[in-house]
Amino acid sequence: MIPIEEEYKQYVVDEKLQKEVINACALAISMDEVYKGLQKDKRRVIRALVKNIILRKICFQTRDLLEEEARIFEEMIAHVDENQDLLTPMMEVTDDKTFQEVLKMLDFMIEHYNRNKEYYEAQLRAVDEASRGFGYIDNSKENTREAVKSFLEAKLMSMKEQKHLEKVDKM
Repeated sequence: MIPIEEEYKQYVVDEKLQKEVINACALAISMDEVYKGLQKDKRRVIRALVKNIILRKICFQTRDLLEEEARIFEEMIAHVDENQDLLTPMMEVTDDKTFQEVLKMLDFMIEHYNRNKEYYEAQLRAVDEASRGFGYIDNSKENTREAVKSFLEAKLMSMKEQKHLEKVDKM
């Protein structure tokens, strides 16, 4: 696994996205669309979690597997929430000078969100296969949730401090 910092340095924003998001206002609109997409994902996961809760009350022989599945759904919800929580600080530091860097951060966040979503879906497939009596583990996906969250939070904090210092210098 490449460290997140190194991966971010090498990361290139999708060319199509670069052409679509040409200023801070367009970036704010894009962030709103990302927020709506995350909300949609969260509703989907919550519906699956409710279904899981109902099944746990009915089924007794697969209770352990259903509890494991519920744990994964709860992690998925936390993952969505963490990504949504990163959008507000991104908006706060976005201006005409920083929008390219924030765009890169947003695209990087979305890329890792999708990778982690695949990781959790692989975990759910493993539970599903276990319920059928097959031992199945998908090690092709990795969970970068905490590393990306920590990296982006630190980067946003640094950008906020830089913005504050610029305001102080102007005074």
